[in-house]
Amino acid sequence: MVGPDYAAPEIQSPEAWRTAAPDNAASIANQPWWEIFHDGDLQNLIRVALEENKDLQMALARLDQARAAIGVTDSAFLPSIDYSGGYQRSRSHTAANPGTPRYDRYSLAGSVNWEIDLWGRIRRLSESAEAQYLSVEENKNAVVLALVAETASGYFRLRMLDAQLAITEHTAKTRVDAYKLAKQMLDAGTRSEIETFQFEADMLSAQASISQFKQAIAIQENALSVLLGRNPGDILRARSTPSPFLAEVPAGIPSEILQRRPDIRSAEQQLRAANAEIGAAVANYFPTVSLTGALGFINPSLGNLLENHSMGRQGGGTILGPIFNGGATYFSVKQAEGRTKEMLLNYQSVVLNAFREVNDALVTIQNTRERITRLAQQVEVLEKS
Repeated sequence: MVGPDYAAPEIQSPEAWRTAAPDNAASIANQPWWEIFHDGDLQNLIRVALEENKDLQMALARLDQARAAIGVTDSAFLPSIDYSGGYQRSRSHTAANPGTPRYDRYSLAGSVNWEIDLWGRIRRLSESAEAQYLSVEENKNAVVLALVAETASGYFRLRMLDAQLAITEHTAKTRVDAYKLAKQMLDAGTRSEIETFQFEADMLSAQASISQFKQAIAIQENALSVLLGRNPGDILRARSTPSPFLAEVPAGIPSEILQRRPDIRSAEQQLRAANAEIGAAVANYFPTVSLTGALGFINPSLGNLLENHSMGRQGGGTILGPIFNGGATYFSVKQAEGRTKEMLLNYQSVVLNAFREVNDALVTIQNTRERITRLAQQVEVLEKS
């Protein structure tokens, strides 16, 4: 096959993450990560989302299209067999012979054409189609991960809003009691009217916050409903306040695990597809060799069309090669080479972004743990106060 063979580009992994790796770092990359939360309601939501989400269903439809495209490309490996049929009627008139009779002709024929893939043009196109399919499959996997992550994130955001609403309702109740007490003290002459107005303002502010949280909860439920592929509505969940939980994600994640990321794998398959297209373009410099054959019947009478004397046979081969096409082949090769360079840079960019996201996540986890510790200490001090 003409054209360059694909070779996976090297990845320049970072020397170290920005967080310290524990001595006994164990990866959870082989585990369905959403199961570590041990929340039955969340598990049910994720199952529904994976079955009913419209974006995921569209990704599966695109995967079917890419799989069919492989079949279309691979069909060129086999000979194509066609048939044709026709009917012609002709009559000519001249001054010398005005009575020329009518002439009828019926025809029925079959033909075979088979391109011999001497230079690998079809094989390169097949390689490109297969890589495109694998890229679409990884995009589908990326949709699955994003869907699960968005569902889990939306669910915990909803639980957070539930907790904030419960706190706000409790706060509003205490402020109503505080305002009633201030009113009684005002009537008894032991508190000023200005102070009473302040207690009333605090009460109204807390009651207004209740409406804000109820609105936020409804909007969040609607967003989750769309992820689940259903009309906006209530989301079934436990109403108890969730306890803070962070999974034990090791800081010492080996860079090889990042190569499992669907975005990286999809970008690499796009690079492979573009590289194969160079070979398909280069093959156009060389002649196309095809074997052809035909078998047909021609007769002026439809009833006698299939008689032996009406049959004709033809077989042979053709060679078709370019001599001058205004540089179209040259520029098609340059176009394929330019796309391959673009896909290589895209792959490198995706890898760099993956390393950045992992670093960001590890730093966030480490600092969130520290923040939780400080907040717990603050709660303890405030309770004593």
